[in-house]
Amino acid sequence: GDVDPAQLECAAQAGGGQYISASDAEELAAALRTTVEEPAFAGGWLSITATRDGELMDVGINVTPSGGGEEAGRGRTYTSPETNPRVIPLPAGLYDVRVGAVGVEGDARRTLKGIEILNGETVEHVVDFSVGELAVGATTNGILSRAGIRVYIGGTRTEVAAGVAYASSSSNPRVFTMTAGIYDVLVNPAGVSGVESELLRGISVEPGERVAVTHTVSSGTLRVRVTNGGELAAAAIYVLTVEDTREIARGRTSAVENTNPRTFELVPGRYKVRVRGLRMEGDPRREFEVEVSAESEVERSVDLAQG
Repeated sequence: GDVDPAQLECAAQAGGGQYISASDAEELAAALRTTVEEPAFAGGWLSITATRDGELMDVGINVTPSGGGEEAGRGRTYTSPETNPRVIPLPAGLYDVRVGAVGVEGDARRTLKGIEILNGETVEHVVDFSVGELAVGATTNGILSRAGIRVYIGGTRTEVAAGVAYASSSSNPRVFTMTAGIYDVLVNPAGVSGVESELLRGISVEPGERVAVTHTVSSGTLRVRVTNGGELAAAAIYVLTVEDTREIARGRTSAVENTNPRTFELVPGRYKVRVRGLRMEGDPRREFEVEVSAESEVERSVDLAQG
């Protein structure tokens, strides 16, 4: 029948050795010959205890020589005191140890460099993955607003969490439970044209604590009404920056009031607006500039029948 690998790890550790998997009888025989033929172990031991919020936690451990070379040892702690701490026999020397947590959100890896193993001695290390909370909020003109959120390990583009803050107090701020560490948070606001994503750098998450950050955006409202000889008309509207005529928004009006005027939510600034009549003889076009201020509303009317 199936054997629990955690039990095999435990048995191996109790005997002072390492668990060697064997997928078939031939491999098992070879492994048994190896264990019988090997002389008494000469070296020391590395003991890794893995914890999270005061409890034992499951991690994988990989050990390599500090100067480079093939893997010298590996193990897994599981959550039992019989295998956590995990004790790995190693020849005397200097080693780098990579520890990866199983089933956590956030920075799930730790690296111990230059661990010295001496003959007959045990080196003990505790690796902690305790968690805190990262609360990311988003507002537009002081009101909760939707934004996409990505969380990276600080100084990298290694994404460890992602989510959305909606325009509701039930999800804004968006709360992430993260292993303690330093993170960068990318906030991408929705609903406002011309706004740039912002990277909030160096946010420290501490064990058992909540750190809160809020991304704020200001915007103004532009409404463009399009008529043709006084009657509501279908048109394409393009909103561009005055400085470099970069398009940041577009929309359409029709001959019905629910789309005419067309509304744009814009970052405060000065804009060039181009209007083109749709399905009209002569392909009429108009252009104007407008200033949009924070928390203000401005409406402009364009009659395509007038020059």
